[in-house]
Amino acid sequence: MPEKTTKKIAVFFNVEPGPLEVQAHLLVNSLKLFCEDYHSLHAHCRSDRIDELQPETRTMLASRDVELRVLENPFSDGYPAGNKIAGAALERDADFSLFLDTDTFLTQNTSFAEIAYPQKVSVCPETRNAWTNRPRVWRQVYALFGLPKPEAKVQLLLGQFSHPFFNAGMVLFPTGSFGDLWLDTAQQIDKMTGLRGRRPWLDQISLPVAIARYGQDALNSVSRIWNDTPDLPDEGTRLLHYHRPRRLRVRGRMHLADLVFQSSGSEFESYGDLIRYYSAKGVVSDAKALSHVNLSTPIPKPRPNS
Repeated sequence: MPEKTTKKIAVFFNVEPGPLEVQAHLLVNSLKLFCEDYHSLHAHCRSDRIDELQPETRTMLASRDVELRVLENPFSDGYPAGNKIAGAALERDADFSLFLDTDTFLTQNTSFAEIAYPQKVSVCPETRNAWTNRPRVWRQVYALFGLPKPEAKVQLLLGQFSHPFFNAGMVLFPTGSFGDLWLDTAQQIDKMTGLRGRRPWLDQISLPVAIARYGQDALNSVSRIWNDTPDLPDEGTRLLHYHRPRRLRVRGRMHLADLVFQSSGSEFESYGDLIRYYSAKGVVSDAKALSHVNLSTPIPKPRPNS
């Protein structure tokens, strides 16, 4: 394996009006608290939605030195996961780029430089292959780019052996051509005739193909601690991918999120306080995101920025 790097990493994620604003508080504060790399932070928002962001969201991003950047979604139907792919193709002043889903956060001191290598893309296998494992379909997808179909030998987190299928909630790559390659791959696959059920899996379908196009040995498959789920707890977990606050509560992991708020200088003392505050402004309308919060308690007042 090539020598590890200590160079600059640009961390980028999506923020849009609604639940992503709430999740961004946890992600950003966890990065400020636990990320040990020389890094910069970048929040992407679609141009048609950026004016709807709450003032509190903008204030939080600015106070944490997060660049808020306008993003154009190139997919005709506004495919939501297309935002991450388009974001990967933007230019950044850094040696490596790291995309993180907004519903993730660091749980302990972490250096992504541990898994950053020149000419390699670091990703974690998905929990399960929710799209297809049919050889004929994957053969067609790879053949579109003149590539042979890889063997179905990637072991997913639940034990299934699959054609390469990765969780696109954490993608670490050398800044440069890979982002453009991922976007081009996704757009070409999106135009394939006879390919069923590509939504919402297009980002995950195109990701391993883009990596194969990037280089023969470009794949760096990392352990689940770099993109873990509350359903499969591991004390070594660095990045927790929780999807919605209720899962943290049900799986006994909410204390990890609350620790971030209490230790990072956040304006809020807990994830529940944050959700109550935003829900009072009419922002959080997802019932699943609110199902564990007692909305009858007084609305918390944000603390001054630390």
